[in-house]
Amino acid sequence: MNTDELGREFWGILLFETHIKHLHQLLNAEKYNKSLIEFLDWVVYPDTIPLDSQKVFYTILQNRNRLAQYDERLTFSDYVVEQINYEISIRPLSQEEKELQGITVELLNLKYQNENLKPASFNAIYELFSYRHFSLLLDKYVEKKFISRYRAADYLIFHMERGCEL
Repeated sequence: MNTDELGREFWGILLFETHIKHLHQLLNAEKYNKSLIEFLDWVVYPDTIPLDSQKVFYTILQNRNRLAQYDERLTFSDYVVEQINYEISIRPLSQEEKELQGITVELLNLKYQNENLKPASFNAIYELFSYRHFSLLLDKYVEKKFISRYRAADYLIFHMERGCEL
């Protein structure tokens, strides 16, 4: 297992199986003192996860269908099951959780699928990042060889043409 495999596993799960909050719960990220936003960073950049935790996460993900906490009824739903003081509650995803799901999937798409997607495919990213910050993100992606300089220029031009804030 390497970080690319783990990252692609996260990407596939978030695209086809469940949402970021459920993944956060499944991997028990709170045990690592990771808020949902900090966990998002781990999902997008699994190389920042400590090596021993990477192995634990990968094992959980590979065996998720056999785990009690992997509730298939919640896959592709907008609901979260929470246990507070021994009481189970089911609630809809909050607006913030929905936005975090959208931005996480778009960042993973940009990382793993950018050559096959149109620049218009990344609305959540464009809304969140100013041109300057988006440029810094793309510089990081080019440096890590997730994206070509040519493709990064396409995204920057599209972002600028949208009339974004510089």
